[in-house]
Amino acid sequence: MGNGVLVFNPEVVTTATDTRSYFPVWGGPVPGATLCYSWTTAQPCAGFPATATHPGVGGGATRDYGYTYDATTRCLIALGDAGILFSVDPGTGATPRVHSGAAVTLKPSDFYCDGSSGHVQGYTEARLEAIDLAHVDLAASTVAVTDPDGTVLAAPALTPAGTVDLSGIAAADHPSITVTVQLVLNSAADFSATNHPVLVASYEGDAPQVCVRTVVEADCAVTQISDTATATDGSGSLTSNTVELAVTPGAHCKPEVTVNKEICTVSNPHACGPGGAGPWAKKSPVGLLQLLGTAYWRITVTNTGPVEATGVTVNDPTTHGCQAAGTFDLAVGASRQVYCDSFLLALPLKNTASATFSGLNEPPGTPPTTSAPSSAIACSLLCILTKES
Repeated sequence: MGNGVLVFNPEVVTTATDTRSYFPVWGGPVPGATLCYSWTTAQPCAGFPATATHPGVGGGATRDYGYTYDATTRCLIALGDAGILFSVDPGTGATPRVHSGAAVTLKPSDFYCDGSSGHVQGYTEARLEAIDLAHVDLAASTVAVTDPDGTVLAAPALTPAGTVDLSGIAAADHPSITVTVQLVLNSAADFSATNHPVLVASYEGDAPQVCVRTVVEADCAVTQISDTATATDGSGSLTSNTVELAVTPGAHCKPEVTVNKEICTVSNPHACGPGGAGPWAKKSPVGLLQLLGTAYWRITVTNTGPVEATGVTVNDPTTHGCQAAGTFDLAVGASRQVYCDSFLLALPLKNTASATFSGLNEPPGTPPTTSAPSSAIACSLLCILTKES
């Protein structure tokens, strides 16, 4: 190359028929050039100039120091100390090279929220858009359809309409394909700041799905969600129908109802009636009711939250008067006391009560919940020790 010429690291390009090294050079008498050596033939590349200068780029003063090969366009993308980015034809050394290309991967299952390929009837075609086909050398351009491993499935030709027929490739056998089109151009007029040619691949299947993920706040006041999806495609803005779903309360959004059943420890109806001072206990004193008598009961129902309890009813199969309180609601932190009495013919008697209730905002049809039971004991002279609850 002569004195003062610098040689930089080469770009190695391997094709089906050749392995080549492209060396950037400049300095001394060379303002910028490319050298090509074929390792397959062990000699300078056939058809490539011994020193390929670039007179059409910056007057030739490119001062090359690096190339990158783009397999889609089959161009060497060059950059040098002159700060000019340009292309080199790897076959002839011509600059710039008026080639283009595009690769699009089509995986139909990506268009469906369930990730299923069962929506796909088959591939249809790939087509060039936003380009004047009069500017394309269709005969010299090539197409390759490959699977994810790079295996070539087909090499169809571009039709005069700028389309590629994909119908012969079974989507069931190849759930993902890549279509690569390498274009030889006779004009670069279609590539401008406002026009961008594209390659579009299509398939036949159900309409694409738009996935919406909604996170429900940890707020017991949330009773339903309402979602509307929006998207944008080549036709403009899209808006879905609205979907509404009820939110079923979790464990932390249900009432916590407790029941405490007690018996009055004196035989005074005024002290043992509604609001009476009692005293009240879990077991009456021995002998209070003799062998038979009237027992006065108090049932306290409490809701410790975090939401209102609705439709609360008292269950007391032994003392039916306690169940006559009807149905009521309990706010968070509220209590309600139910008073009743029963004439006892046989003692001792262990009387048990519970409460059935529902939670605010529970979906229709949710079965009611029953609280833990609570018991009190009415004793006679024959009363024995009984476990209290």
